Amino acid sequence: MSSFISWLTRTGTLTFDAEIDAVALPAHLAESLESADAITVEVQGNWVAFTAGMFRLVTNWNGLTFESRGLTVHGNARQIRYRVSIRQVVLFGTTVVAVMTTLTLLSHVWQPLLFMPLA
Repeated sequence: MSSFISWLTRTGTLTFDAEIDAVALPAHLAESLESADAITVEVQGNWVAFTAGMFRLVTNWNGLTFESRGLTVHGNARQIRYRVSIRQVVLFGTTVVAVMTTLTLLSHVWQPLLFMPLA
């Protein structure tokens, strides 16, 4: 089960230019997360922890659908390392497809089954 949970967590690295102030970058990232309506944002040194999620009152154009995790700024390497969870998105999508399949199979009509490959 832990390997499945780790599959639902994404990690990576982004590089930034030398003109960007690495000391001020965590505060800027926190401000950007707050402007995207993150539920909670906390800055501790070079680490920015946040909680967001897809179940918030925001428009569907809001790209912050990650559940939560954090960003770490490494000034010497000019990198931002991130770790985000996509668990809510995957579980919600799986639940929607399961409900659609169940309702289709209970309807006793075969035409909706043509749309199941699209799901």
